Amino acid sequence: MNLVFLLSEPVDFSPIYDRKIPLELIPYPGQSLYERNYDEWKGFFPSSHVYVIDPGNRPTFHRIAGNADSLNIPSSNLFTKLFLFSSFATAHSISSLSLFVPANYFYKDIKNIAKSVIAALKTPLCPESLTFFSIQSGHSARYIQKGEILFQNHSIQVRGINNFITLSQYLVWKEKNMDVKDSPYVESSSIILLNTIRFREYIVQKNESFHDLFLLLEKMWRDSTTPLSMLSETSSVLDSFVLEDTIEDMEDLFLINLSTTAERIDTLMQFLNTLPRDQAGNYISGNVIVENVQNSLLINESLSPYYVSNLKNILALSKNGVVKIRSLI
Repeated sequence: MNLVFLLSEPVDFSPIYDRKIPLELIPYPGQSLYERNYDEWKGFFPSSHVYVIDPGNRPTFHRIAGNADSLNIPSSNLFTKLFLFSSFATAHSISSLSLFVPANYFYKDIKNIAKSVIAALKTPLCPESLTFFSIQSGHSARYIQKGEILFQNHSIQVRGINNFITLSQYLVWKEKNMDVKDSPYVESSSIILLNTIRFREYIVQKNESFHDLFLLLEKMWRDSTTPLSMLSETSSVLDSFVLEDTIEDMEDLFLINLSTTAERIDTLMQFLNTLPRDQAGNYISGNVIVENVQNSLLINESLSPYYVSNLKNILALSKNGVVKIRSLI
């Protein structure tokens, strides 16, 4: 199986880094969120090969980065990422079974999630389909909620999984309960178990124009001399498609509700909230002298100290004598 981490959109963290970087790659306080997630997920799936989908602008679109293959897919669109990775998987004849995990989540209980994934893998259906594992992150009310009528009346009983439904059951429920708040929903940052071959077959059957595009992409992944502009142009075309709309007729699609929670880290303030802070709410690394500073992220990688006073909710970064201070909000 492939374990595929989806990196978030990069942010400006200069002068510590000379280019934008996803928050989950920033190694404070000693280990990045990605490294934490890598260690824990790899512990449950030790034989899996790890890939990282990086939306940033990199000089090459396939490289080895640490213990993982890194694919540069310049898009925030989930359909584009699944489409391009599926073409990569078939181009290099790697395993067709892939688990996509958002890397910018602070997972409260990876063990519980992994157990549900393992249970799904043991069913005769999930490994040959497209499966969403819905996690409540607190950022939206539109998640598959435990105990709703959909699960009470139509659940398929799968050992080790509380709530397991087919898309057709979801659509029936949705049609009858259009006005019900917190309706079941395929949340775009869910963990996804995908059979890339089955996904390709379905997508090509639904839209014949995708067939030639898959062939072109497979050639691009095999040819290291392919210019990055071609991949960017292809991503722009695919970005016009929405995954939920594209797969709405897919018969072997499943939604699995997980009772665990996770915190999505999208902003610098959310990143600060994951760090150990002092009584004033500050995270301080390096030689920083503060006076009346609150709820701030302060990092100094220079040899000389810097002084910050009478500020709150700020990001103050220093490296090689260059200091940048800006708002966290």
